[in-house]
Formats: sequence, C-alpha cells, structure tokens
Amino acid sequence: MAKLRGPFDFTKEGKGVSKNETKEKRRFFLFFELYFRKLSKMILFNVIYFFICLPIITIGPATAALTYCMRNIAREEHVELSDFFEQFKKNFWKSIVVWLVFTIGTVVIAFGIIFYDALAKEGHILGYLGLTFSIVAAVIFLFMSYYVYMILVTFKVNFRQLFKNSFIFSFVGLGRNIITTLILGIIYGYMFINFILPVFGPLFNPEIPASLGAAALSLSLYMFFIPSLASFVLNFNIYPCVKKFMLDPALAKQKQAEEESIFEDVE
Repeated sequence: MAKLRGPFDFTKEGKGVSKNETKEKRRFFLFFELYFRKLSKMILFNVIYFFICLPIITIGPATAALTYCMRNIAREEHVELSDFFEQFKKNFWKSIVVWLVFTIGTVVIAFGIIFYDALAKEGHILGYLGLTFSIVAAVIFLFMSYYVYMILVTFKVNFRQLFKNSFIFSFVGLGRNIITTLILGIIYGYMFINFILPVFGPLFNPEIPASLGAAALSLSLYMFFIPSLASFVLNFNIYPCVKKFMLDPALAKQKQAEEESIFEDVE
C-alpha cells in the first residue's frame, strides 16, 4: 500500500521548474541584454526613422524597415543600416497601403466611438451596441497592427493573406498582445504625462503651465529612443508567436517539398 506524504514532508520531490518557465525567465533577461548590447545601433536606426517619417507619407515604409531591423535584433541576427534602406525600398508601396488602411481605419473607429458614445449618453440602445462594437473593433485593430509589419517583412504574402493572418494573430497571440499593450502603454503614457501634456496642454487648458524644457526633452527622447524601443518591445514579444504558428510550419512545408523533389529527381 502506498505511503501518503503530508504537506510538510520535505523528503518528497518538488514540482521543479518547467522548461517553459526557465525559457521565459531567460527571455526576460535576454531582452535587456540585447537592448543594451545593441543600444548604439538602435539609436542610429531611431534617428534615421525619425527623419524619414517627417514627410508623413513615408511612415509606412519607415516602420516596415524599422520592424525588420528590430526583428533581426530580437532574433539575435546581424543587421546593418544598409538593411534598413533596403527594406525601406523593397516594401515601399505595400507598406504605404498598409499605413493608409490602418490610418483610415483608426479614424473611422475613433469617429464611431465618439458618435456612439454620444448616443449612449442619451440612453439609446443603438449607442450602447455601437459603442461596444467600436471598442472591440479598436482592440482587434490595435492587435492586428502589432503583426502586420512583421508579416510583411518576413513572408511573401498578398494583401488578403497579410490582413487575414494579422487578424488571426490578434486572437492567437492574445496573451502576448495584452502584455505588449501594457508595456507600450507605460512607455507612451510616461511620455504623454511628463513631456507631451506640458507642451500641448496649455493649448486646451490655460491652467496647465507650458514647459520648453519638456518640449525639448520629449523631442529628444522620441528622436533617439522611443520608436526603436517600442518596436523592439513589440517584435521581441510577438516573434515567438509568429515563429511557432507561421514561420515553423512554412519552413517544414518547404523542407518537405524539397525532399519530395529530391526523390522525384532520383526516380
């Protein structure tokens, strides 16, 4: 008959540390190791990104190029400034379309939230339904934006596949999407409260004191650090999900096709 062990029996084996837990702990420290190891290169990419985005219409291609560079750093792969410009040119038109879709979509959803919120305040049931739908759409749209540029620079896909896969990942990577949103919220929230609000706040509320120092600091932070840091956080968090559900199956399928081709040649 088996001998039962009490809760305070220290001779029994513990549950140990799972491989996933060890892996996650390793990735937590790897994030900071990679970031500070590649900091000078990230600053360079950030400055280039900042100035290329100034014409506005080039935000899409610049974001695709920055995504490629941050993805490579997250994968611990080599990347140079020439890669940034190569990806900028390679994905120029596709990324402009992506940027326009997400810009127009954001404006439409924001208008929907404002419109249905006003109806909801008046007690209309349509307002509550529309507001709920608009908020859910905003969250899905936000999560899709996390993946669209990585898929664009990693795979050869058409627009239907690009948006379809981004939509699927908004659900498949839900846990990572939430964590990423919280981290990015802290980064941009800190920027808004400490630097953006003192600069633009007085335009809307005269009681908020204007700050030239805050303006200079916010501009400096954005020019040298913020976009590359946010992109690195994003790519570091979501790449394992894309690798597991899209890259690995694609590589396995390619390998199988190559093996079948070899056997056919032998015959």
